[in-house]
Amino acid sequence: MLEAAGTRTEYTFCRVCANCCGLKLEVDGDGQIVSILGDREHPVTKGYACSKGRASGEMHRRADRILRPLKRRDDGSLAPISLDHALDEIAEKLETLIAQYGPHTVSAFLGTTGYFNVPATVMVMALLDAIGSRSFFSSFTIDCSSKAVTAGRLGTWGAGRQPWAGADVWMVFGNNPFVSLSSQAGLSFGNPAKVLKEEMARGMKLIVVDPRRTETARHATLFLQPHPGEDAAVVAGMLRIILTEGLADDEFCAQHVAGVGRLREAVEPFTPVEVERRSGVDAELLGEAARMFGGAGKRGCAGMATGLTMSPHSNLVDHLIETLNVVCGRYLRAGEQMPNLGPISPRVARHAEVRPPLRLWDRDDRRLGEFGLIPGVNPRGEVPCGILADEILRPGDGQIRAMFVEGGNPAVAIPDQRRVVEALKDLELLVSVEPFMSATARLSHYVIPPTLMYERADLPMVFMNEMRMPVPFAQYAEPIVDPPAGAEVIDEWYPYWALAQRMELSLSYCGVSLDSAEPPTTDELLRLTIRDGQVPFDEMVRHPHGKVFDELDPVTVQPASPGSDGRFEVMPDDVFAELSDYRSARPPDGYTHRLIVRRMREVMNSLDPGTPTPDHNPAFLHPDDMGELGVRAGDRIEIASDYAQIEGIVEPDATLRRGVVSMSHCFGGLPDEEQGAGSCTNLLVDARRHRQAINAMPTMSGLPVRIRPSRA
Repeated sequence: MLEAAGTRTEYTFCRVCANCCGLKLEVDGDGQIVSILGDREHPVTKGYACSKGRASGEMHRRADRILRPLKRRDDGSLAPISLDHALDEIAEKLETLIAQYGPHTVSAFLGTTGYFNVPATVMVMALLDAIGSRSFFSSFTIDCSSKAVTAGRLGTWGAGRQPWAGADVWMVFGNNPFVSLSSQAGLSFGNPAKVLKEEMARGMKLIVVDPRRTETARHATLFLQPHPGEDAAVVAGMLRIILTEGLADDEFCAQHVAGVGRLREAVEPFTPVEVERRSGVDAELLGEAARMFGGAGKRGCAGMATGLTMSPHSNLVDHLIETLNVVCGRYLRAGEQMPNLGPISPRVARHAEVRPPLRLWDRDDRRLGEFGLIPGVNPRGEVPCGILADEILRPGDGQIRAMFVEGGNPAVAIPDQRRVVEALKDLELLVSVEPFMSATARLSHYVIPPTLMYERADLPMVFMNEMRMPVPFAQYAEPIVDPPAGAEVIDEWYPYWALAQRMELSLSYCGVSLDSAEPPTTDELLRLTIRDGQVPFDEMVRHPHGKVFDELDPVTVQPASPGSDGRFEVMPDDVFAELSDYRSARPPDGYTHRLIVRRMREVMNSLDPGTPTPDHNPAFLHPDDMGELGVRAGDRIEIASDYAQIEGIVEPDATLRRGVVSMSHCFGGLPDEEQGAGSCTNLLVDARRHRQAINAMPTMSGLPVRIRPSRA
């Protein structure tokens, strides 16, 4: 039992985003969190914490928190129901649906905050496995599935890329870690501004490519500002310069790369003059960037994040950016040390060799024919979110009729919002494990309220842990405060275990069969999760600030395995065709702007962690565009794609390129409810037409739109 009297100090880590900043909490004698600051003794974040993390204690005090399970009544309202009765009814409904439609009829959607709840992430996948369902969706296929496509078409390096620390140069496309704290482009976790400034003071050069001079771009050595959606031309132009001016690592390419000749052929048309015409990037700046990045013997990589992964041609652009790393040989070689193999991960040998392309999406069962499963957080693969509505609405064997929503808000987060909401309403069973009445929860048949982050134990996100963290760091978070008195809330993994018990399913958690009679504790699940890790669970618990386990024996990259002959495929047939199609494509007529998405500092996608949230979703425009349109700050504008129209409230942003409108995605509630506050940009996307091959990735950013003053 937690202390009942006296103010106390506790240490933990934030679970609002993947940065997992160390936090110092002050808790009063009534068990209420009274302040949250960054933990200065945290070995990685060293006192840094963003505004969302510092305000996250407000979630525990919100008056609108759901404290008891809810069930939808015949009149559409939600009324309290006991947890046991809710689980009994859900289990009975699942068994009926499985008998009628087969096991794939049961699905789950794992959202962003689900990733930061380790036992829940593992348990929801374990339930689907026990049922025999492939129908798993996650936010991975909304924002960065192009990375899985690139790995599957290009291949991967057994020892990974060169790390951020000690790099000569780094190039980022569509990434603003000063706000997002994301490391998708390879930038270090921790305090991004501090680490970046330290590395640049040491001599590292930073190249930023973005339609907006972002907070990160303001510190760049070199900044390129292309038209949205034209990054393929920029990267192809860089590759052409690197290949023609002798800036590639020819020795690495000769040993490990196939298709260099065809790559030269494919990028030959992208001369600096053509790239400038197409993308708006000055030809001389393009050359300067290519020469700054290229060169055998340099260290440092290129990478892209959601600014591009949500844009048109993202699979092509991701492939070309990783090809920059390939032709310049930016990978760890035999004899070098791995910066982090992850204390919570098994110790495995890493070899300096290419793992050849594995197009797993071509091998998996496809209900809808065109799209297979994409490698992601689920080892068995994920159904792309771009076809979630189709999987629900299209009749036939395996049609989805039941869905669990874990840590997400698909009614707002998934593009083509009206059709997604139509699909969610069509489900015969929708269950949200959700502490607040999100748009998705309002559509649900049952809402199960969970404990919040400071009421439960956890570990940092296990998925890709060694790639995200620059050092072998790990931390355990214990429960710090109790749930409100009388609340019927549970740790998020519990409903999935309890449903398996009621359905008499054998549940395997990380390869271990769970007792079907007695529920495990959260600590027992965490112990199982990292049972093969290099640091025992009990040792991790001993360090309240977390610990860099530098006493672990270093992992040295080994030479290639005997018989290893894998090669990177830098220009396979489908990538060649995509680049040719891109080259011949022309911008559609009649569209005045391109819409790009951005993040708000106060929210994490569709999660409101407790900070004062903006009451509207601003439509940012360059001041010169505002003058040309005849609008002022606060005026309303109509933003129309070839599919739908939304309303925006104008704010000036001189950091934008002209011809760009920038808005946050994942904003607002259900369609037609938030127009007065600035709209959800996902309404503009037709997920059946505005999507790519392989991963069904919708075009959420770089979308052609028409803008005019509102007539209302």
